[in-house]
Order: sequence, then C-alpha cells, then structure tokens
Amino acid sequence: MMKLSIIIPVYNVEKYLSRNLDSILNSNIKSYEIILINDGSTDKSYEICMEYEKKYKNIMLINNDNHGQGFERNLGIDKASGEWLLFVDSDDFLMDGSLNRLFEIIVEKRDNDLILFNTFSFIESKNIYEQFTGEIYKDINPSNGIDFFTEVLKKDITYGYPAWFYIVRKSLIDDNLIRFSNNGKSEDVEFTFKIWMSAKSVCYTNCDLYAYRREQPTSTTHNINESYILDLLVRIKTNINYLNKTNMDIYNKDYFILSNFHLLTVAYSMACNCNTMTNHLESSLNEVGKLINVNDKYIIKGAGKRLQLLYFLNNHFNSKMILRLWKLYKRG
Repeated sequence: MMKLSIIIPVYNVEKYLSRNLDSILNSNIKSYEIILINDGSTDKSYEICMEYEKKYKNIMLINNDNHGQGFERNLGIDKASGEWLLFVDSDDFLMDGSLNRLFEIIVEKRDNDLILFNTFSFIESKNIYEQFTGEIYKDINPSNGIDFFTEVLKKDITYGYPAWFYIVRKSLIDDNLIRFSNNGKSEDVEFTFKIWMSAKSVCYTNCDLYAYRREQPTSTTHNINESYILDLLVRIKTNINYLNKTNMDIYNKDYFILSNFHLLTVAYSMACNCNTMTNHLESSLNEVGKLINVNDKYIIKGAGKRLQLLYFLNNHFNSKMILRLWKLYKRG
C-alpha cells in the first residue's frame, strides 16, 4: 500500500512551484505520490505541472476549472491511495531532507491518527526562517485529539487551524466523513476542527518539516473582503453547532468554544478594515456572537485582555456597537 499521498492544489504560482515540488522530490523515498490539482491557473503553473508529471511517475496531475482550494483538496483526497495524507500549499515547501525523516516517523508512530511536526514561516524579503509551531507541543503527552488540543489551547488560545500543521491517517477522514467545504476561503477551520474532534491518538515529533511562505500579495490573507469574513463566520457557526452535538465534558468544551471565539475576534478585526458593514455582515456577526458561551469564567480571565474585552462586549452590545468600540480599541 502507498504510504503517503501529498495533495497540492495549484493556482497561479509559477514563481514558486518548482521549489515546492523539488523540495518534495529531493529524497530517496519511493512509497509516496504527489497529487497536483490545477485550479484553473492563468499563468504557466499548469505547464510546469505537466513537465513534472512527464518526468516523475509518482506524480498525478488533474486539470480543473477554478473551484477553489477546498474543492480541489477534496478531489485529491478521493484520488489518494496513501495510508497517510499531507496537505501542502503550492507556494510553500518542505525543509531539506524532511521527507526522509517523515517516513521514519510514520513507521515509529504508526499507531496514531494524527502526527504533528515543526513548521516555519519563511520571510522571503529577509530570507530568514522563524519557527511557527513545534515548541507548544513539546511537553504534551500523546493522547486523543480532544485532550491533546485542549492542552495546546491552554497554552495559546490563538493556535491556528492550517491543514499543513500535520499528517493525518486517511482512514480517519474517510471513516468520519470529513471533507473540506467546497466553497469559501476558510476551509481549513472546519476541516481541522473535525480532525481534532475525531482523532483517537495524536502525537508530536520533533521534525522540521514545513516552510510557510509569508508576504505573498496574492494570498488570501492579503485580500480580505466581506465575503471572506462571512465565510469565516460560517465556519465558526458550523464548528460550534458540531461541538454542541457532542458529549464532550464542559472543561474541554469551554476551550474549544473559546478557540472559535478567538476566530470571531479575527472577524471583527478584519471587519474594521472594511469601508462599510452591510446588514448581512452585521446580522451574521450578531448571530455567531450569540452562540458563544464559556461556562468557566476563569478560562476567559486566562485568555488575555484582548479576548476578555471582546467577550464582555459580545455579551452586552450588538455588532455595530462592538465594531465601533473595537476600532477605538485598535487605535488606542
């Protein structure tokens, strides 16, 4: 059986795609496949993909119209034959020699559903690397997804949801019917949240694996608009509704709720940069805000002043007033 499927949606990254693929292919490992899904690129990305497909037998290339990253990742999952899945963004890359080490880890940690590793931000303008994740996991014992990520959130409630934070067993995704949303820009939030909730066994390995390229003007984080905020709010709402259907104990649930509340603060911060707030955005912020309820108020006190403030505002004001006050807070 194929050990690993690496799924890479590709969209207009001709400048970075070769480094991305070379960083993966520069190994002596054979039991893996790369699934490239061209998402309607209008530059030379598809031509580059075709060149690599002709050269390497373990590359599968799918050419598609522009459906978005979530749709293309789902297509990659459906086509994947690997026991494990790794999601890679097409402008990022793997650290030197990391794929060889990853295969050793898969053998060592084969009884787990989810394996975490070290990730780095690559600041292109300065040609430097800064550790992104890794340290936060080091004194957390292997456990199920809920307990493991509760411990992570106790350390940092702003811990993120990128799908490239981990490798995941494909059977976990298939058995629990987990897929990315086919629409929108925040598909990682819902997908990773369900991975946390479903994993029976999670562990961390001290392997420098993934480099996330920062300062990309074409990335979604540089193109914030109302539709992006609305999509994030849909993901938060979906996560909380999913959470409320479980039998999770109150202590863990409070941390998972608070993690999604942090995402609401992100939505408000993004809304501050919009010129106007439509009635739809206003009502959506109100709707999601009403879903937030943390039972243990001491957890709120330990989450930092920023979250404490917005939690207070969320319980006393509507979204229009919160946005005004939040703008004043950000200026101050």
